[in-house]
Amino acid sequence: MAEKVQNGETHVHSEITVFSEGCDYPCIKAAINGSLDGDRIFVSEGTYPESLVVNESMDIRGVNGTVIVRTSDHEVAIAMTSDCVFPRCSD
Repeated sequence: MAEKVQNGETHVHSEITVFSEGCDYPCIKAAINGSLDGDRIFVSEGTYPESLVVNESMDIRGVNGTVIVRTSDHEVAIAMTSDCVFPRCSD
């Protein structure tokens, strides 16, 4: 894992999981909010009724099948197929 100094502290990039059980977070939004710049988030297949804001540079990867993020009015906002990488976002 790479290291980066952020807010005066050394941060080792984390691999964060979003799965139905045995994971770090139960939803993508919580994983994003709990991550730091450069982390990797692995999201298990399923449909997630969430509104997401990504304001750090991170990898969000769908694993084990299709990942769908729906808006509150049930429109598909993001659909990721297995091993798809959501683009890294940066300023």
